[in-house]
Amino acid sequence: MSTSEQYSAFPIKVPVIDDDESDALLVERMLRGDSVSDYEVVWARSGTEGLVQCGDLYFDVCLLDHDPSRESGLDVLKDLREIVPNMPVIFLTGFGSSELDRQASAAGAADFLDKNELTPSLLVRAIRYVITWQRALNEVGEAYATMEKRVRDRTVEPYETRRMAELPRTAKRPYRFLAGAESFRHV
Repeated sequence: MSTSEQYSAFPIKVPVIDDDESDALLVERMLRGDSVSDYEVVWARSGTEGLVQCGDLYFDVCLLDHDPSRESGLDVLKDLREIVPNMPVIFLTGFGSSELDRQASAAGAADFLDKNELTPSLLVRAIRYVITWQRALNEVGEAYATMEKRVRDRTVEPYETRRMAELPRTAKRPYRFLAGAESFRHV
């Protein structure tokens, strides 16, 4: 499946958690201009509203303002990581700094974009990259879990077989002596 087929099959569902309606509408307009993908954009006016929406609905990626409704975007980001750990979050801010970028990354942001430098192509590319990145992480996690199960199965089975081989014969079949019980007579 090509990248364009991968992204055009279903709309990409995006909550925009931002207290500024004009910023949310601008982001929505930028996404609607993408010729490769369709987007379903949902606006959350506060971090609390966004957390509820993300907990109740499925989203592919979240766009989170640094200061939604005067809440700390970093605190909202940490809460999002707990509620939906596999949903990538792109941190947006109009007051970017390298320190805030570092803090957002440490809190689990998949990307950090300055609203003052935001263009439609930059936003769309960032969304595609973080979705692809998250899918790859999920595949690695699934492969690791499969490998762990195989190792566990291969380790436990030989261990059980070896353990049975070390047991005395009567312990392997504790009821075997009862098979001939009819031949015993009471005296």
